[in-house]
Amino acid sequence: SVSEGRLPIFLEKIGKIGKNKMEVGKIFIPAGECAVEIDLQRLGEYNVVDIRDTLASELIPLETWHQIAVEYYKRGRTKNVKEILEYSISEDAQEAFENHIKDDQEATAEKKEQLQNNLNEKRVKIMVSLAALEIGEALKDSDSEKRKEKLMKAIGIQNEATGIIHTHPLVSVCRGLHKIVERKMNEAISDFRNTLIVDRSNIPAILGMANVSFHNGKYAEALGYYRKVLNINPSCPPAVRVGIGLCNFRLGRLEKAKAAFDRVLSLDSSNIEALTGLATMKMNEKTREGIAEALKLLKRAYSLNAVHPGTLNLLAEVNFYRGKYALTVDLAKKAFKYSNSQRAKAESFYQIGRAYHAQDYLNKAEQSYFEAVKLYPGHHMARFGLGQMHISKGDLTAAIECMQKVYKAYPQNHHAIRILGSLYMRTGKLVDGQRLLKKALKYFHDDPSIYVELGESYERMDSKIAYENYNKAVEMYHKQKKAVPYQLWNNIGVLCMMRGEVERAEKALKKAVKLGTIEAGNDPKKSEVSVKTASILYNIAILYEKQGKSEKASDLHKSIVKKFPRYIDSYLRLGCIAKAANDFEEAEQMFKKALELDKNNDHAQCLLGDLYATTDLKKAEQCFKDVLNKNQKDAYAKLALADIQYRLFQTLETTKKQKQVGEIKKVQEKYEDVLREDSHNLYAVNGIGVMLALFKRVKEAKNIFTQIRDADKNVSAALFNLGHVYAELDQFPNAIAAYTHALEEFPQRFDRVEVLKYIARTYYNADELQKAKRALVKALHMCPTSTELWFNLGLSLEHLAINTLSQKSSQRTLKSVKRAFRELRQATDIYNQLQRQLDEEGSEKSMKLKDRCKSHFNFCKDVQKSAEKHLDYEEMQERKRQKNAEDLVRRAEEMRKLEEENRRLEQERIEEERRRLDEKIREENSRFIEGNTQEDVENAEAADEKKDEDEKVKVEPQAEKENTEVVDEKVVENETAVEDVEEKQNDAMEETNMDIEESNPGNEDVSMEAEAEDEEEELEIKPISSGVVGVSDTNLAETSDKKDENSEENVLETESSTSKLEKEAKGEETSENVDAKESMGQGDEKTSEAPSEPNQTGRKRNAADPSEEVQSKKRRIDSTENKSIEGSEETG
Repeated sequence: SVSEGRLPIFLEKIGKIGKNKMEVGKIFIPAGECAVEIDLQRLGEYNVVDIRDTLASELIPLETWHQIAVEYYKRGRTKNVKEILEYSISEDAQEAFENHIKDDQEATAEKKEQLQNNLNEKRVKIMVSLAALEIGEALKDSDSEKRKEKLMKAIGIQNEATGIIHTHPLVSVCRGLHKIVERKMNEAISDFRNTLIVDRSNIPAILGMANVSFHNGKYAEALGYYRKVLNINPSCPPAVRVGIGLCNFRLGRLEKAKAAFDRVLSLDSSNIEALTGLATMKMNEKTREGIAEALKLLKRAYSLNAVHPGTLNLLAEVNFYRGKYALTVDLAKKAFKYSNSQRAKAESFYQIGRAYHAQDYLNKAEQSYFEAVKLYPGHHMARFGLGQMHISKGDLTAAIECMQKVYKAYPQNHHAIRILGSLYMRTGKLVDGQRLLKKALKYFHDDPSIYVELGESYERMDSKIAYENYNKAVEMYHKQKKAVPYQLWNNIGVLCMMRGEVERAEKALKKAVKLGTIEAGNDPKKSEVSVKTASILYNIAILYEKQGKSEKASDLHKSIVKKFPRYIDSYLRLGCIAKAANDFEEAEQMFKKALELDKNNDHAQCLLGDLYATTDLKKAEQCFKDVLNKNQKDAYAKLALADIQYRLFQTLETTKKQKQVGEIKKVQEKYEDVLREDSHNLYAVNGIGVMLALFKRVKEAKNIFTQIRDADKNVSAALFNLGHVYAELDQFPNAIAAYTHALEEFPQRFDRVEVLKYIARTYYNADELQKAKRALVKALHMCPTSTELWFNLGLSLEHLAINTLSQKSSQRTLKSVKRAFRELRQATDIYNQLQRQLDEEGSEKSMKLKDRCKSHFNFCKDVQKSAEKHLDYEEMQERKRQKNAEDLVRRAEEMRKLEEENRRLEQERIEEERRRLDEKIREENSRFIEGNTQEDVENAEAADEKKDEDEKVKVEPQAEKENTEVVDEKVVENETAVEDVEEKQNDAMEETNMDIEESNPGNEDVSMEAEAEDEEEELEIKPISSGVVGVSDTNLAETSDKKDENSEENVLETESSTSKLEKEAKGEETSENVDAKESMGQGDEKTSEAPSEPNQTGRKRNAADPSEEVQSKKRRIDSTENKSIEGSEETG
């Protein structure tokens, strides 16, 4: 523009006066009778002072002074120009010229007046030239003070010229130029028009009018003025043709614009404006070749002038497309520094903003876009970016306002149409939104990008329609035989990922990476991958995470940050992956790395806070406070801070909690604040439910959590808290179901050990101690160094043993007593080992728990001593039962043998009887044969045989019946006894197997096989590494140092009960039926006293009173007696 460097045209026009004294690159200055020859090719070698003195001494006409100044100007020697011009209009020079006129004796008065007028004319021209030079230097000066000083100097010279000839046309032109600098365009037009009234061919005035018209957006009018200048002076400076090129470019006549710029460079190869104009046209081609050619032109312009704002801004844009965002910012900042044009400065801020935008530094990007629009409201691309920032912050009203202005300025901008249409849809203006999107498709029906934009507008509304539009876009690209842009494949991949179409998503994203890499360079292995391609790789990594391929995703994120060290999103995902793998140190390192790259990154700060929430609540609290200090409306940070402060409150002792009631009410206010800003925020509603539960309004809290669960099943905290509420209401099956469902549905959101601890607590309260023990064993398999879990396991084993020993003797068996004895021994070992571990830690909390372990240790030891008597008694009873069983077996064996002997004797008797009968028959037959005929003999033998058979039939049943009746009675009796013994043995084996199964954690990796092989083997107590895990106050009940004064009974046997056992062992009768009535703990003497454990309602329960333990089923695991309603670890 004229205001950015067109003033040399003005000087050169004036310099054409006095051309008669110039001959083929030489100027002759008369010096007496001789002449001084100045070779213009060697002008820089002369001493300017010598030239000035020669001109002054010989009173050389002012046009010669001006001509020499113009020659100096052409060579870029501005200092010499000013020295010549300033001296020519100095007081000494003017006095010498005026005296020369006065001393001319031959000149008449009229002639002298004419000479004086000519002198004044020439002085005005020089003054205007000098003023124009000062204005031009002021425009190029980045120092505001120096710039102001030069402008004031120009005004002074201009005023002086006005005082000499008020109506001189060039004075009006100079005044108009000054008004252009001050952006007073209407006043400038008036001055230029006044000049053109006097001189219609005044080139400076015409150029001024062209400048004003161009500034006002009247490019056709400006083009007419530039052509007029060209008609007046075809050999005018090349800069005039730059104006012609710029006007044609604005009018969309790209071929004519290119021809104009090429013509300028043919006349002046160092013209920076022409170089930047051609570079802009090449960049607009949006091709790699075009950008490469643009870069060459800009490098050439940069070598000519390294501080030209237009060149620097264009270089910044080129590097933006190349993905070199840091260089983009540096070049744009440099352009801003050396620019005096508001529009050029706005362009610099725009380039800075889009570089930050591409790196997701949204706060910095928004500020840059805002500054660009503030400096130049007509910069609609910056306004477009600002609208996008408003969208990212959820300020849709401000975004619509920005996009409406962009759409008004560029009605055919399909991006503005698409985004504005989408914004209308999101704000409920469906008719307007559909109208704009249909308009985009109507005007650009052969442009596949419109289908892409339609797909994007439907992505959140209807993924199916969005996918159909994307497919139409792909089909159109194929139909036009064009390559499908990698951005489209990326969108398709992301959409498929959202729809759960994993294989199709991966295929599309890999295509996007391949095409993006090719676009970044012909050789993908050597060229630098663009940031957009890195974003696609990031999407693939996210896809791997969704598939559970964490290692693969981690490797891909690492490759991204290796190529793009400032790609913060990948650092954040690496941190999340490490956190999921319980590698908290690695996760912390990644989040801190992201904050090093962008200390204002709230996302990274919140993720770091979430990480600390699992290890250090104080650090987590500080992280979220830092976020809220920068943005008080950050709902996530506010909810997370409230959750952390609630958890800190739960760690306090009861007395301290009462003092902190005011603080916990402030936590409730945070939830209410978020709910006021967003009435649909379920996480804030969950927080309100937590507060209600804290203040014992449990049923109301239950209703809230139930409604949240029904409204959105993804709010895992509500489901978990529902378990807490059910437990508080003693609805233990529902509580277990809620905990289990939360763990199954959201395995990544909850600490499995923590959930198992709550499940164990619920089973304990439900008096299902075996299940509580199994849950604790499972938890210990995953966290074997937790002193809290070991203490709870010891407490469960202790109470299991007490329950068994508190049973009536008729309900106990030797096996159950042995198991109770073993459980006591295991609990004793746990307490003993915990004492050593806690003593090494040495903290105040550790010492408190150590005292509790010591108390329980002593109690278990005392109970073990008493249990030995029970064990002896049960062993004696078992021996009796075994002896009776053996006797029964022996008696059964004797009866069996007796039966066999009787059967043998009977068989022998029958055989003997049969032998006698045979002999008798033979004898009788012999006698009969002798006295009778053969026929009679046969008849007699037949009769005898029949008689023998009848007798035999009578004799055998009679004998067998008599012999076996007694035997059968004995056998039946013995068989019944044997069956009873075998049944008892089988029951004992089944109980042993069940006991083994109960000790086995199920599907866990670590089994309890040793207990199955030998039921006498004790539970293995794994070593606990000192210093690894601290003791949490939240889950350990406080030990009461006082013993229950009301406890008058103990689980240990009294002397009277012991004497009864001794008598029973001797077979003596007691006054009571021992098997039916005697129970443990009815003695008169106390041998030991167990520590009193406070229950959930605040009442004390005497653990040493077995009868009370049997009656009271509301037991509480010591470590978790203070129930807590957990807030979500992912609130917001």
